[in-house]
Amino acid sequence: MSSILIVEDDAGVAELVRERLEALGCDCRSAGTGAEAIAAARGGGFDLLVLDYSLPDMRADELIRSEGLPPFLITTGRGDESTAVRLMRAGARDYVIKDSTFLDELPLVVSRVLREIDTARSLAEARESLESRLREKDAMLREIHHRVKNNLQIVSSLVRLQVPADADDRMVAMMLDIQGRISAMSLIHETLYESENLAQVDFLAYLDALTRSLESALAPAGRPASLRCCGDSIALPINRAVPLGLIANELITNALKHAFPPTWSGAPRVTALTGRSAEGAAFLEIEDNGVGFAAPAREGRASAGLGLKLVRLLTDQLGATLDMNSPAEGGGTKWRIHLC
Repeated sequence: MSSILIVEDDAGVAELVRERLEALGCDCRSAGTGAEAIAAARGGGFDLLVLDYSLPDMRADELIRSEGLPPFLITTGRGDESTAVRLMRAGARDYVIKDSTFLDELPLVVSRVLREIDTARSLAEARESLESRLREKDAMLREIHHRVKNNLQIVSSLVRLQVPADADDRMVAMMLDIQGRISAMSLIHETLYESENLAQVDFLAYLDALTRSLESALAPAGRPASLRCCGDSIALPINRAVPLGLIANELITNALKHAFPPTWSGAPRVTALTGRSAEGAAFLEIEDNGVGFAAPAREGRASAGLGLKLVRLLTDQLGATLDMNSPAEGGGTKWRIHLC
């Protein structure tokens, strides 16, 4: 049952309106002045105000400025149509002119307005329910990414614990490489967990975190490397961000390990760049200023180890293309991965 407040200073008219609206099944109360109407409306419980424009103590313009009023419609005398239209622009749901058809037309208008209010309320409740469910799913996804990150970190710790005390340098290096790859995947989930958008990874933010982690862990002994991350922000779904993150990890790790041997002189520098081509395709570029790949004396860097095999496999998985440029006489190496 809808509850209606009839705001009308003419007691006879108010009673006739009440009879018509109660015939619709509405519960009606009356107020003869604006002050009474405001006090009653603030008490709550009304679905609609049927508001006479002219009241003894104020006009409807003043009354509707009060806070906490329910939806309202205007009743007004003939000749005040322009005023009624102005009040509709101020929030009135409709208006009814007090003429010979007033008592027949008012119930029809009230019925329609109440249906509209009920529909709007139902839509608002449905929207709130949907938003609540989305918030729950958002929280659940964040928790999943957080747990995946934690589980990957546990796996990384287990890998470290599995290294025998008498392991040679080669085995230790292999285990550290495995840990690095696990950490690169873990960082994707950490980036998503801390992001507002759980559907897309901000790859530039991820790359910045990755380079900072690798810089502290793998800088050439005695010569701190300068790792620079720059470019355009690129949003990638997780199924593309993980392989590309592993590629970035392999190429940066490879540069820090092999591009700056003890015989090389200079200031080590590795740059990670993200961007988009003129056609809009995303790309990742990893460049160093080290020894390069081409010279025979640098075979240690040119060997097709697991890391570079993994880079090529992941590039194929992404459906991307891989370009490498390394001048014959040193000058560094540049890798560029074009995402299609």
